[in-house]
Amino acid sequence: MHVHSTRYIDKCKSLGILTEEPIRKYPLRSANLAMVLKAYSIEAYLPYDIDARNYDILDDKLYLTDEGLKWLYSVFEKHSLAYLRRVFQFVFSKATPASLNQLDAYEGMSNFKGITGNKPKAGSKQKAILIRAHGKNGAIKDEYNFNTLHEARQEVLMLTRFYPLEEFTLYRIRKQTKKGKVYHYKEEVPLVLPPSKRGLSVNLPHLKE
Repeated sequence: MHVHSTRYIDKCKSLGILTEEPIRKYPLRSANLAMVLKAYSIEAYLPYDIDARNYDILDDKLYLTDEGLKWLYSVFEKHSLAYLRRVFQFVFSKATPASLNQLDAYEGMSNFKGITGNKPKAGSKQKAILIRAHGKNGAIKDEYNFNTLHEARQEVLMLTRFYPLEEFTLYRIRKQTKKGKVYHYKEEVPLVLPPSKRGLSVNLPHLKE
């Protein structure tokens, strides 16, 4: 699960399916984010095995864009209820055949639409580290720590008024659980987010790698 998750998340963000922008009241729960990644893998003919014991590795605060939500509905609508219950598990556990004809009204879609979700716990926001390498061959490294990626990117905008963007590298602090132990590690992310694709037609049901 973890092997593919990061790559699929990045791909879904580049396609306009997912965004870090808080455009809805609640972000995707970890389990629901896994379902979005599973839908992407099915459409792109890629492997993705879901392990319900390891949902907590998906600690990103992500939201479905408007086009991403339409795309997800289109993926679900292609399949039978039996298939959906088997592959997407709890999402369709309470669904009936009639639910597939009115997905937007089905209660299992509530978190995908961002109208229900888990309230963020204190200190649960993803921390970030911004590093500026300068001097001869970048030998001098200044490190800035932030409680969220949003704060870090705001600081980048301010600092690049005075220093070249090329001197900066941004990392988010991710966590992974192995055998009951939690490990933290750095993952490089873009300094600046690409323009939002909300409202644009991106032909999402026909994904290509």
